[in-house]
Amino acid sequence: MEEKEEIRVGIFSKTKGFFQYDYYRTKLRWQGFLSMIYYRWIEPRLFWGTSVSLLASFFILDWIIVDYLAPQFASGDAVTFFVSGGAATGTILAIAFSLQTIVIQNAAERRSAGLYDEIRKDKTPLAICAFLSLITLSFFGMAIAAPTHPTSIASMLKVGTALMGVVLWVLYFFYRHTFNELDPVRALVRIEKSLVASLKELEVIAHDATIVLKWQSRKDGTSKELAEAAAYGRMKPRFREINKRLGFLYDYHDKLLASQEKRSAKFILESIKRVLQQYIMLRSGSSLRIPISLWGTTESDSQDFLAPNLEELMAKGKAYIKADDDVGANTVAFIFRDLALTAGDVKYVNERGGDNPITTQCRGYFDELLKFALAQMNREVIFQGAAAYGQLSMHALDRGQDIEFDSINRSLFTIGLKSVTNHEFDIVWGRVVAIYAQLAMKLAKEGSSFGLEMRLKSVIEHWEPLLMLVSAMLSKRFGRGGLTLETDYLCNPLIFLAGTFNELDAAMRQATDPRVKEDLQEKIMILADQIYFLFRELSEHLKSANSLFVKTIADISGRLGCYLLQLSTEVDWQGEKAELLKRATGYVYLPHRFVRYAEKFEHDLTLDALVNAATVMGIVALEKGEREIAKHALDTVSYIATEVAKGEKGSFYDFESTRIMARAGYIGLLAHKMGDKELVEEFKKKLSEFEETWTKKFGEVVGRLDSSERVEHAMWALRDKKGEYKHPYDISWILEEGKPETKLLELVDIIDIDRFCLDVWKSFVSPSPLEKELGLDKKNRDPVAAAKPAGVTKKK
Repeated sequence: MEEKEEIRVGIFSKTKGFFQYDYYRTKLRWQGFLSMIYYRWIEPRLFWGTSVSLLASFFILDWIIVDYLAPQFASGDAVTFFVSGGAATGTILAIAFSLQTIVIQNAAERRSAGLYDEIRKDKTPLAICAFLSLITLSFFGMAIAAPTHPTSIASMLKVGTALMGVVLWVLYFFYRHTFNELDPVRALVRIEKSLVASLKELEVIAHDATIVLKWQSRKDGTSKELAEAAAYGRMKPRFREINKRLGFLYDYHDKLLASQEKRSAKFILESIKRVLQQYIMLRSGSSLRIPISLWGTTESDSQDFLAPNLEELMAKGKAYIKADDDVGANTVAFIFRDLALTAGDVKYVNERGGDNPITTQCRGYFDELLKFALAQMNREVIFQGAAAYGQLSMHALDRGQDIEFDSINRSLFTIGLKSVTNHEFDIVWGRVVAIYAQLAMKLAKEGSSFGLEMRLKSVIEHWEPLLMLVSAMLSKRFGRGGLTLETDYLCNPLIFLAGTFNELDAAMRQATDPRVKEDLQEKIMILADQIYFLFRELSEHLKSANSLFVKTIADISGRLGCYLLQLSTEVDWQGEKAELLKRATGYVYLPHRFVRYAEKFEHDLTLDALVNAATVMGIVALEKGEREIAKHALDTVSYIATEVAKGEKGSFYDFESTRIMARAGYIGLLAHKMGDKELVEEFKKKLSEFEETWTKKFGEVVGRLDSSERVEHAMWALRDKKGEYKHPYDISWILEEGKPETKLLELVDIIDIDRFCLDVWKSFVSPSPLEKELGLDKKNRDPVAAAKPAGVTKKK
């Protein structure tokens, strides 16, 4: 029974839910449809429809009443009626316009004096005045005509009473129109439209003047642009008039702000921006550079028009910052940004490349506003400003404006530098670091290799000090615990930048045009250089070899070093092989530099990453036949092992250094298999030097294995892994996991390990395939026992 009840309740609930869904869905659809009909068709026509209906009803009622009362009117009464009607209409006319003046004055005190100019241009009051004056004259005319046309008095009365109704309706319409015109939003739209219309009118005049001026110099190829510039130059009084009317908007903004109408005030700022953008677009094809110094500094011929407006906007932005109004301050900041972006498309008639005076002018005020925000420690404005700089720098790159690009980099660096020291500004410097990474990736992916080195260098020169300062600050503030910030703001940008190599490589392999392929190759070389320079500078200044940041650098270095070695063997890169190997050598030495310049370090995953990066590059170098690079890798790993054994920059257990030295043994092992006796002897020499250092540090302790034996045991462990090894892995997996053993085990067998151990330590692990080769297997052990090489031992 309970189950049946549950089923019945379930069915009822589903059915009820279905009907509820259908009912409310239908209701919402009809509500939306009816709302659309009302707001789109009915509401815009409601005033006029209601007015026509009321007037029609009034006229019908007037006709009926006058037909009933007309026979009772004498000629004298009719004259009195008409004279009274004319006097009333004239009085209404006088009172209405007086009241309108008072209303406008009151509104102007709260709004802007510019309203007078706009309302003065409105022709509606003039039409109403003329219409009411005509009605007044009609009343007096009928008063004169009534005594001489007694038979027409009834008709005149109908017209007179109808005119009184029309006067009352016109009075209502007049005040409705006046108050609508004084509405803040409507007034703002009117002023903005009038300013844009004035600029378009000037555009038409300039076009006509251009044709006239161009005709005077028909042979000059640039005569049209020069003529247009000259035409605008002669319109300075008109532009000053536009500036005056823009001043009304600034006044309007201040009064709205004083009356706490902040949203409307910000709408006015947007209107000002649109007018200024319209001006910049108007001059986008006819601007002139005007020299202002002997050193080549220029300004645009729009300087006089833009400067007062930008000064006003700057004052508004500073006032918003002082009042802690982040929305208002950001509105002003975005106006400067948008104006600078719009100005980026301006073409100058006397083009000489390089600078863009209008962009420089707009961005100069933007820089000043950001400096003020920094002084006031306004985090929101600074953050949005940094993001805006990112947009401006991308825009400058797209337009090939290198001078502007360098200037933006300097301003962005100032923001990042001043925000690093304040822990409340983490999001700000994080944004700045991310922008530099985005710029570097954009430079590498887009455009030509021509000038790429200079632009990348400009980015990295500002990026590197920030990375260094942020890393030091995080280390001081969190110790080893600031992993989230390190990952988000330091490591990820470098990882994304390193990933650019894959995209460039894929594009190069797909390219069919030799010129495109050559350009991509050049970009890969330049990017490899600049990343190396970045890492090299960081290695000298970080003063610590233990952080997630350094581990990321180590992983990327190993990846890029192996990548360059791989490219050196490909047919398309044979012409650049020497350069590739030179760069790969630099990456091999990076782990050495991080340990050398570190003030202290500990043995952890970071140090392991440095060791593994050098080891993997050494293994890959041997695989590709580049023994000199492998030797450099051997030097790097053995140097790190020796430094750890010394313990002068940190404290370690005695066996940590031997684990690192074992990684040098990986390189020696592969060299031994490949028959590179010289490199094997180099490893033996490094092992002997390491053992001497290790013994001085830890001494001879009874029962403790010496350093050389510990390294040998690491070879045994590698042998065991080879026995379990089944699946090959590529280089990227090795670098991600930090396992150089995996790559090595793809290239050597157990017998190679035993041969290497036999050569270096005069022993190997039994059982081994080497036993048969040496005649030490169980089957013929006794017959060859006497012939066993001296010093050879087997260990189980």
